[in-house]
Amino acid sequence: MFDDLETDLNGNWILAGIEEEWISIDRSTDNGRSWEDFSQSNNYIWRSTGDPGYCGIGSGAIASDGAGVWLLAHGLIETSGREERDRCDIYRDGMLIAPDSSAIELLRSTDSGANWQVAGSVGPGGVGDYPGARGMELATDRHGTWLMVTLEKDLRSSASSDEGRTWSAPSVIAAESSEPFGSWQTVGLSLATDEQGRWVVAWRSKVLMADTLGSDVDVFSSYSTDAGRSWSPPAPANRYAGVDGVDDGRLSLATDGDGEWILVWSSHDPLGASIGRDADILASISTDGARSWSVPMALNAGASDDVAADLAPHLVAAGPDRWGLVWESEEEATPFTGYVNRSLLFARSPDACGDGIVDPRESCDDGNAVDGDGCDSDCSPSVCGNGIAAGGEECDDGNTDENDRCLGNCRLARCGDATVQWGIESCDDGNGSNFDECLNDCRSASCGDGFVQAGVEQCDDGNSNSNDSCLENCVVARCGDGVVWDGFEECDLGIFHDPLRCTDLCRIPVCGDGKVRPGVEQCDDGNDNDDDACSNDCRILRNCGDGILQAGLEQCDDGNPDGGDNCSEDCDFLPRCGDPDNDATPTASDAFTVLAAAIGQPLFCPARACDLNGDRRINAIDALAVLKLAVGEQVETHCPLADEFVIRIEAGRPFASLQVELRIPARLGAFPDDPGKEFCRPLLTDALSAASSTSPDKLSVGVISLAPIKPPLDLFRCAVVPFVQDLRNAISVRVVDARDPDLAVLDPPPVVSIQ
Repeated sequence: MFDDLETDLNGNWILAGIEEEWISIDRSTDNGRSWEDFSQSNNYIWRSTGDPGYCGIGSGAIASDGAGVWLLAHGLIETSGREERDRCDIYRDGMLIAPDSSAIELLRSTDSGANWQVAGSVGPGGVGDYPGARGMELATDRHGTWLMVTLEKDLRSSASSDEGRTWSAPSVIAAESSEPFGSWQTVGLSLATDEQGRWVVAWRSKVLMADTLGSDVDVFSSYSTDAGRSWSPPAPANRYAGVDGVDDGRLSLATDGDGEWILVWSSHDPLGASIGRDADILASISTDGARSWSVPMALNAGASDDVAADLAPHLVAAGPDRWGLVWESEEEATPFTGYVNRSLLFARSPDACGDGIVDPRESCDDGNAVDGDGCDSDCSPSVCGNGIAAGGEECDDGNTDENDRCLGNCRLARCGDATVQWGIESCDDGNGSNFDECLNDCRSASCGDGFVQAGVEQCDDGNSNSNDSCLENCVVARCGDGVVWDGFEECDLGIFHDPLRCTDLCRIPVCGDGKVRPGVEQCDDGNDNDDDACSNDCRILRNCGDGILQAGLEQCDDGNPDGGDNCSEDCDFLPRCGDPDNDATPTASDAFTVLAAAIGQPLFCPARACDLNGDRRINAIDALAVLKLAVGEQVETHCPLADEFVIRIEAGRPFASLQVELRIPARLGAFPDDPGKEFCRPLLTDALSAASSTSPDKLSVGVISLAPIKPPLDLFRCAVVPFVQDLRNAISVRVVDARDPDLAVLDPPPVVSIQ
């Protein structure tokens, strides 16, 4: 039979009792204030099926993860038939005869022990060949890992991560295959975990290290940091194991979860005559996870004086430095008559936090478990960083790490606190700007997040579409970026510019867009007027002088570039004789214009329109002739085609030779080039003069004299065919050569003007 007591630390306690034929439980849901009746039949959660080969229940254990799940493990031992059942209780030479087969069965409850179901089982070769023959322990780290240790031929462990449904292959902690049962003597096994990844198991053995420790039963321990997959080599937990010469009895192991482990056991060792030889409870302490243990000490303050046998200790931890111990004490009423007076004793650690006494390991102790009142429930001052959230603290994780969920000032980490919470935040700059390297939701700024990062991005529309106003690389769309902007561009070749395929404005080239495509279009004026210089199919380029009149652009087009007729080389009408306003009809206003020009008023009245008698002077006679034409009289006209101008020396030193070149833009007028007519008459009588027009836009004149010629004076009167109203400012003058009577170059040259 075995009994095991367990709590889920939520007020629920279960006491499990196991006999050969049944398993029953007794429950408390109010932290032990009241209990169910253990004798009620509905408390039996398992009974034997009456199988003829059933031999009995081996050891068992119960554990809770504190989150509602309870597991109870027990061993099942069977023989091949009823006739052999008596073998279950037969010992030979102090050793139990092995049954034929065995298994471990797991029961699970998810309602604080009210109902139980079979969770699974582990057969031969699983956790152990003969499970629970000498002991079984079950524990959980409350994070999903369950560990079961069995003590039979070998000490083995197996782990489960699915609430006992399946278990890992067994790991051997200590092998005792040479003496499968007798080596363990009576039950002695305890398993504990700090719920932080470390597991420690303690047990009793007679043969482990017997060659160095002797043949008595000693206490050993081993630890695992990988959920039982591997274990440290077994080591004695009693430093006096090699010299005590007495058997170590029942044991119990516990940890406070704060780095301290305590192992207690019953022993007759007098500890060097410091206590009596009656059985007392000894303890060793480890602060390095069972790597080493302290020198054993007696836990009962009266161990040196009492004569009672202290047996079957059970140790529990209620938090850091808070320990409780219960054990059985038996006194011999009469010498050599047996133990008859039995008591159940309880003791707690003298430095228990909350007893109102400030012990050496406490900073304070106000006798209560209230946090935030100056002395917290762990007997540390109520300050930020003590691991207890109290008072005005939002949290307190006991560290100064600024990158976890609780900051060093005991405030919950949140986006915007200027501290990066690793694993949750990518950044945290503590400001309210979405336009720097860190967004307001503590994500690192990146192209496509919908916020324009100043100095880095030109735009950010939050999508990966490169055919809108913002490209997927967060650059503003533009013509020439190689991406067609929907609704704004028809094409975009990027660096592969080809005007025949895509214009500089990212439009597909067409006739009428105003851009001439070489080799495709002869012209493109960007309109749909088919009567102008460029046809609507962009294939005919029309020019002045082609003999085709362009309505609205040309007044005339006689098919030649000669400006000396009635149509200028710019395809404008020239004034006709007697019609200075060029409206094709002489009128009284035309006669008035001629008369006004005759008396010197600045009116446009070229000789070809106003010198009707051809005497190269415009006077009242010419005005009267125009008036006669206006009223219908027949008048013979002799208007010259050209106007006259005077080449004059305005200033300068006396000269003996002078050569001057005159030029006129072809679109404004032309110098006559008729070799049979004198178009440039010399005005100096005592000098030699010459003039020549080698092209319509160029006139050259020259003068030489033995006597110095002194400015100012007129040199020539020359003719010009005007295409515009006033040519005097249009004719440019350049002195080609000017010398004095000694043939020295005049510098500066004489000033020549056009009158």
